[in-house]
Amino acid sequence: MDFCLYRRSLLRALLPSIIAISLTCIGCVAQSIGHLELHVQADPARPAAPRTLSLLLINKTDHDVFAPPPLDNCEDGYNGWFKVFQDFTPLKGKPPEPRPEGGCDSDRAGPWPSILERIKGSVLIRETGWKLLHSGEAMVIKTQIVAFQSDSRKGTYEFWARYVPPSILPSDENILAANKFDIPRSELRSNHITIFKK
Repeated sequence: MDFCLYRRSLLRALLPSIIAISLTCIGCVAQSIGHLELHVQADPARPAAPRTLSLLLINKTDHDVFAPPPLDNCEDGYNGWFKVFQDFTPLKGKPPEPRPEGGCDSDRAGPWPSILERIKGSVLIRETGWKLLHSGEAMVIKTQIVAFQSDSRKGTYEFWARYVPPSILPSDENILAANKFDIPRSELRSNHITIFKK
């Protein structure tokens, strides 16, 4: 058999296996590192007119994940942050014009400590330190909303949230791997909840 023809036949036979192996590896990496889910829930005490929303960062991995409490509606690369979005459809009349979003930035000034110092140095601080989430556990963050004040309009309110994880230095990747620590890595979008005000 001609060598070129033989090489083409061999590649044709092996190609499906190569593709399958590549896809399997990509899938494993994506699901084993920092896999969290973001859920939004209304205040169960006032489900029809909540004053607060609960954001749940749920550890969906099979191992522990360290995560710092994110900042509320203000960008923060050091600890991560979240933003709650709202859409309103009035019962009568036209929807209001969208308001321009204000900016907020709370990044830490100066050189950052290593990721190990950030985790271990704050994990014992109950309110603001990094939390250890075991598999299946969730970090719950409460945030205030003003949509259901007494003078708010009747109609349909929809809420959802976005989560941005903390930033890390390139050198932190090796530190995390050596200590077998896992942290949030990906931006998340939550479920949408809809509440109707009569």
